[in-house]
Amino acid sequence: MKKKRIPSRIVRVLCVFLVLMIPFIPIRSVKKDGGTVCYDAIAYRIINWNHMYIAYESEDAMKNDQYTSGTFRKRVFYWRWEENGNKSLDALWEQERQQYYEEYHLSIY
Repeated sequence: MKKKRIPSRIVRVLCVFLVLMIPFIPIRSVKKDGGTVCYDAIAYRIINWNHMYIAYESEDAMKNDQYTSGTFRKRVFYWRWEENGNKSLDALWEQERQQYYEEYHLSIY
């Protein structure tokens, strides 16, 4: 009896497909800042921000210990070849924090 062989063309196509998929396989990591989850792959990065914060509306509010606290939640997608794709998580948080605080007129003193 002859064994049936898988055609070599199918094997080649499967190998090429698997090699092309490698840059899109993410690695999950959880940060200790309130639960931020980061999915890093060779081709992209997804960040699910879940960052606890404390902010003051003015210096007087800070002196009187009147603060706003909460959790910043947002999902962001970056391609690795874009400007923000290879920045550290701390640099990206600083950028998000600035945008958020400007939007709600909050600040850290």
